[in-house]
Amino acid sequence: MDGDKTVWFSMDGDKTVWFSMDGDKTVWFSMDGDKTVWFSMDGDKTVWFSMDGDKTVWFSMDGDKTVWFSMDGDKTVWFSMDGDKTVWFSMDGDKTVWFSMDGDKTVWFSMDGDKTVWFSMDGDKTVWFSMDGDKTVWFSMDGDKTVWLLIVCTL
Repeated sequence: MDGDKTVWFSMDGDKTVWFSMDGDKTVWFSMDGDKTVWFSMDGDKTVWFSMDGDKTVWFSMDGDKTVWFSMDGDKTVWFSMDGDKTVWFSMDGDKTVWFSMDGDKTVWFSMDGDKTVWFSMDGDKTVWFSMDGDKTVWFSMDGDKTVWLLIVCTL
């Protein structure tokens, strides 16, 4: 049923099932070989969702990536709400946990392999804290390195 492809539906070899209602691909859905399930409502990818081989689950609502969420191989879980990366959160392999609220990296926090714990509130690195391998504990409050403290523990 279409004026300019108003509604169409197909079952075929490459794409097992797909469905579309579109002016400019308004809504579409697919179950196929490479991508097991994916769904999209978009002007410029407004909403989409996918369950597939490489990326196990991912979901996105975006104008310019407004909100997106992913569970996958490389990045186990990550989530973002942003205009220019306003808030984002990640649990993954390299960085176990990290979180950011920023205009220009206003606040961020990380627990990971190389750096066990680190935390930052900064305009230009105003405050940061770290517990890690090389420097057991270090802390800094600085404009031009006004105050900093280093404690190195060797056992």
